[in-house]
Amino acid sequence: MKSIETLIAFKNGEIPTGLGINLPSVDQYLVYKPNRFCCIVGRPNIGKTFFQLWYFLCLSKKHGLKWAIYSIENEVWVLKMFLVEFLAGKNVKDVNEADLYNFDSWINEHFTFMEQKSYTIEELLNEAKKLKIDGLFIDPYNALNKGGGNGHDIDYAAIRLIQDYKHTYGSVYINHHPITASQRRIIADKNSEYFGYPDYMKYYDVEGGGKWFNACDSWVSLHRFTSHPHNWMLTSVIVEKEKVTQTGGNVTPHDCYVLAEYNHHRFKIVGVDPLEDKKGLDFDSAEQILF
Repeated sequence: MKSIETLIAFKNGEIPTGLGINLPSVDQYLVYKPNRFCCIVGRPNIGKTFFQLWYFLCLSKKHGLKWAIYSIENEVWVLKMFLVEFLAGKNVKDVNEADLYNFDSWINEHFTFMEQKSYTIEELLNEAKKLKIDGLFIDPYNALNKGGGNGHDIDYAAIRLIQDYKHTYGSVYINHHPITASQRRIIADKNSEYFGYPDYMKYYDVEGGGKWFNACDSWVSLHRFTSHPHNWMLTSVIVEKEKVTQTGGNVTPHDCYVLAEYNHHRFKIVGVDPLEDKKGLDFDSAEQILF
């Protein structure tokens, strides 16, 4: 479609907006769009993979989206356990075997776990091209085999390959690690209840520098105060970039982030659980929940 034809289609409301999870407080900022390049950053061990799997699962339940997961730092059975517990809303040990098989069958229809071996970005994208998926999750970027040479040149080459891939094959989500120096930063505001706690990571803290922020379509920064006595279960979701707000999504206001509260093996946002189960394995019964 020519650009003018696309513009006219948008004007006439014929270009679809991004897909949400039917929670307005989330969907005004964070949406799925096809053919997108999305980056995520957060401190180690705050639950980046955990939260992203929950978010992908919500999108799968609401819209039938399918994902390929390349997660080199987590065993596949552990990732599946997270998904089962999200679906069941309880510890996997409390799920009977019949339901466990049903959950596993559903997960296998919507999630493909790629072989946990060393890929270059080109090799990984070529493998993903063989799959019928809506999104590829690379977790984390620095798990890829980058070979020798200049790090910036390698990153730029990877970005070009991702941008080529997304236009034809679907969205790419990448977890990034922050640089070591940024991880030493603490919250310095003595009036904050989090004074002295590890600070939030932002796009400028990522390994490899700002080129990732410049190139991506959207950027999400995640944070959790893991050692806080009361609020350790709250994950802050900070959308730092949304390139095309006209089709949905936006940056979160400063110091007014989306807070996802983890409790009983589910995340709730403003007290609402988008995976609330009222019909056994039929989670679509909760699809129209609003507040």
